[in-house]
Amino acid sequence: MRAKIIRTGNSYGIRLPKAIYDELQPATEVELEPTEDGYLIRKKKLPRAGWEAIFAKNLTENEDDHALTQQPTTFDRGEWRW
Repeated sequence: MRAKIIRTGNSYGIRLPKAIYDELQPATEVELEPTEDGYLIRKKKLPRAGWEAIFAKNLTENEDDHALTQQPTTFDRGEWRW
């Protein structure tokens, strides 16, 4: 697949075909990785991508019930006042 290099102000950009852009959405940034033959364009990885699904899975499996219940600490029992 080919793409055109276009001038945008004082910089240059690559005009992506719609099919490629649709695969990148909702990304507004991409990662460029140099390779032996050129550059690899990749979706930017979000730091916490997939966490919501992992937490939901743990909640349904009840694996971490003990971690979800808050145990009072010494501070909670003796020092904390409203």
